[in-house]
Amino acid sequence: MSVALACAAWLALGLPCAAVFWRRGRRELGVALVPFAGALALTLPLALSPWLGGSISHWPLRAAIAALALAPCAQALLRGAPGRVETADTRGGALAFALLAAVSLGLVLAGRALDAEGWPGYGWDGLSIWLVRAKVLARSAELPAALFRERQLVQGHWDYPLLLPALLAWFARVGGLELRELALALGIVAACFAPALALGLRRALPAPIAAALAVAPFAVPGLVVTHFGAYADPLLVLVALAGFAWSAAGAIRQDTALVAAGALALACAVATKNEGALWLLAATTGAIALARAAGSSLASALATGARCALPGVVVFAAWRATCARLGVADTLPAELRFDLLGARAGELFAALRSFFGEPQRAIALGACAVATLALAGGGLRTRAARAAALLAAPAVYLGGLSLVYLATPHELAWHLVTSLPRTLFGLAPACLAAALLGPTLAHARSTEPDSARSLP
Repeated sequence: MSVALACAAWLALGLPCAAVFWRRGRRELGVALVPFAGALALTLPLALSPWLGGSISHWPLRAAIAALALAPCAQALLRGAPGRVETADTRGGALAFALLAAVSLGLVLAGRALDAEGWPGYGWDGLSIWLVRAKVLARSAELPAALFRERQLVQGHWDYPLLLPALLAWFARVGGLELRELALALGIVAACFAPALALGLRRALPAPIAAALAVAPFAVPGLVVTHFGAYADPLLVLVALAGFAWSAAGAIRQDTALVAAGALALACAVATKNEGALWLLAATTGAIALARAAGSSLASALATGARCALPGVVVFAAWRATCARLGVADTLPAELRFDLLGARAGELFAALRSFFGEPQRAIALGACAVATLALAGGGLRTRAARAAALLAAPAVYLGGLSLVYLATPHELAWHLVTSLPRTLFGLAPACLAAALLGPTLAHARSTEPDSARSLP
C-alpha cells in the first residue's frame, strides 16, 4: 500500500501542469504529461536546495510548490495555441493500449521479481553514482555538498543531474523501500513513462503505431537490463524519445500544444543525465527543420524551436548554476581535448563502424533510414529533403556525441567500451520515430494551401 501511495503522490504532482492542457481540450496531452511534470516537480526542490541553505526537509511540500509553479510555465508555452482541436481517431486504440498495459504490467512484475530476489543486478555506475545519491536523498534532511564532491561517497560524475535519484528517493521515503528494493520502483517508473509517450502521440499517429513506438525502446539490446541495473541511460531514452517525438509531430502539424508537451519532456531529459542536453539540442534542431519542411515560415519555425528548447534551457542553466554554487566542476567539458580531434578520428570511425556493423544494429538503423525515405512522399529530391529533416535530430545527437568522444580526456578505447552502447540506446528509437512521422510530414505538405507553399 505504501508503494502505491508513493506512486500516486508522484503522479499527483504532475496534475497542476496537466490541468493546463486539459483546460485547452488536450486531455490526452494532459494525462501524458503527468509523470513528466511530476518528475520535474520532485527534482526542482533538490536542484535549488543549495540556494536555500542546503535543506531538503519538507521535501513533499516543496515538491508541491514546484508542481504549482510548473502550471504557469505550461501556460506560457501554450500562449497562442488554439483550444480544442479535431477528435483523435480511436480505431485500433483499444488493442494498442491493451498492448501497452501488458508491457507496463510486465515491467512492474519484473521489478517485483527482482525485488524479491534481492536485486542482484548492480552495475558499477548504477551503484556508485545513482543509488548512492538516492540513498543520501532518502535519508538526509539536507543536500550535502559532499554528495557532489567527495570521492569516498560518490565515484565521479558529481555534476550529473538528479531526476533518477529523486524518483528513487521518493519511493524510498514515501513508499518505505530500502536500497535493495528499488527495482520495483524502477519497474513502476518505466511503466508510467512508456504509455504516456504513446498517449501524447494519439492525435499525430494512429494508435497502434504510437503504441509500437512507445514499446520500441525495450527491444533495444541491453536497455531493460541496464534499466534494472539502476543506470540513468534507459530513463533518458524514454523521456528524450517522448520529447523528440512530441515536438517533431507538433512542428509538422503546427500544433503548439504538442510542441509544448515535448518541451516539458525534454526538460526531464536535461534533468536526467548530461546527454540530455545533447538530446535537447538535437530535438530543437529537428523541430526547426521539420517546421520548415512542413511549410512554416522561417520566423514561425524558429519560434517553434524556441518553444521546444525553453524549459530544457532553463533547467540546464539552473542546474549549472547550482553546481557552480556547490563548487562542483563540470566533469567533462572543462577537460575536453580538442587538440586530439584529428589524431582520434580514425579510431572513433573504426569503433563506430564496428558498432553499427553488428547485424541487429545495422538492420534496425538501415531499415529506419530506408523507411523514412520511402514514407516521406514526393519526388526523389523532395523525399531526400524530407528524410533529411526527419533524421536531423538523431544525426545531430550522433554528431555531438562523436565530438565529445573525440575530445574526451579519457583513453578513447576505454571510454567507448564502457559507454558507447548506453549512450546510443536512443538512436534506433529516434530513427524509428522519424520513419513513423514520414507520412505525417508528407500529408502536411500535400494538404497545404497553395498560398502557404510560397511562404519563405
